[in-house]
Amino acid sequence: MNMHNVIKKAAFVAATSIAAAAMLPASASAATFVLTSGSNNDGSIGNVRTYTGSDGTQLEVTAYSLAGGSTLSAGAVGAYTPGLGVINSFGWNGDGSHTVDNSGNVDILVFQFNKVVTVDKVGLAAFGDTDINYAIGSTVTPFSGTLSIPNYATFTSLFGSSILSNGTGSDENRDINPSNLSGNLFYVAAAFSNSSSNDSFKVSGITYTATPAVPEPATWGMMICGLGLAGAAMRRRKANASVSFA
Repeated sequence: MNMHNVIKKAAFVAATSIAAAAMLPASASAATFVLTSGSNNDGSIGNVRTYTGSDGTQLEVTAYSLAGGSTLSAGAVGAYTPGLGVINSFGWNGDGSHTVDNSGNVDILVFQFNKVVTVDKVGLAAFGDTDINYAIGSTVTPFSGTLSIPNYATFTSLFGSSILSNGTGSDENRDINPSNLSGNLFYVAAAFSNSSSNDSFKVSGITYTATPAVPEPATWGMMICGLGLAGAAMRRRKANASVSFA
């Protein structure tokens, strides 16, 4: 094989490698949000708390409380040493505590991510029983905008069916979401079915896997360039091929 053919073959291999690499999605691995705090802060009704995950994913947390199974009101996201809790807007006619609980009304924490994720585990700091309801959902509201959940009908349209997960009343990092559902919304609440019961906890963290990013336009351009180079090399190879007769 002469040097010209060696160079062409090397160019063909390099171009093909570039195209193949560009078509591969970025690998995904488990990441975490740490939601514990070094100090205690109740917050105010309707507040938003923001966090950054170990892989750079952004998170906004809001709070709600559900009364009578159908009346949804904004609450306050409290940040405490053990984790996040809820101060609900029903005041002392509700529960008057700093936890996510279902004594009087059902407290809910809603998490909006800036990308699609699969939530794998939720950290719970127990202050009573730890039965929870949770669901994965999706919203078209941009992360830079303000997610609005004015009523329970809107809440159910965002999340659909809820999943009940029974606990033992002890601190844990609980495996959830066995079906690996993905979305840019997640909520965790004290168990809906146990209203006026003793489920009470704070959320200390979330373990999740971010969906691999779709290749950027520049990456697609690299892939197309690579395929073009590969095609050109193949065409030159055919054009330079010689045929001999016996």
